[in-house]
Amino acid sequence: MRGTYYAVVSLGFDDITGKRIQKKKTGFTSQVEAQKWYDFTKADLSKSSVQMNSTMSFKTFVDKYFMPDYKTRTKSQTYDVGVARLKRLDYFFDRKLSSISPIVIQDWHNCLLEENVSMSYIYSLHQFLQIILNFAEKLGLVSRNNAKVAGNVKRSRGKVDFWTIEEFTTFIQTFNKKRVNEKLMFTVYWFLFFTGLRIGELQALTWKDIDFEKK
Repeated sequence: MRGTYYAVVSLGFDDITGKRIQKKKTGFTSQVEAQKWYDFTKADLSKSSVQMNSTMSFKTFVDKYFMPDYKTRTKSQTYDVGVARLKRLDYFFDRKLSSISPIVIQDWHNCLLEENVSMSYIYSLHQFLQIILNFAEKLGLVSRNNAKVAGNVKRSRGKVDFWTIEEFTTFIQTFNKKRVNEKLMFTVYWFLFFTGLRIGELQALTWKDIDFEKK
């Protein structure tokens, strides 16, 4: 019927056939009415949906459903990064999706830390795990994203060591200013050190940016 709305609830996949299980209802007179039915139906059937798909392993889900979808939604370079990160998620490969609890994810963090994996890399791995479990939740394979519940690690910012004036003086004296190339490098490093500009900011400078009157 024209002017009506419909809603579809995904209940996951059949373990035997691999086909997506959905429940659909049509004939709603408004989008709000359709949304209410969707929310109620999803909440009411989520438990049975998760139980029905509880035997699916993380690796099976990733290979059969997530990565094919991820490939269509990302650029090739982003996809390749995802493939590389997936290798570090092997901790979950043989686990059932339904068994990946917050405490399991925390144990995974601890294992990576024991391997001296950097906090920044663990952070990026956790983000990818969260994307995967988001998709699993969307398809009704898990009732919630436990990567969100567990929380990510804190990214540690590396300490930046600045040169002292003595260290800079020792360095800058190594340039032979009689040579054109070295004089140019001498000028660049001198300018960067005493202005605090970044390389990109220096490259963007034009003569208009320099006030020769206020030296």
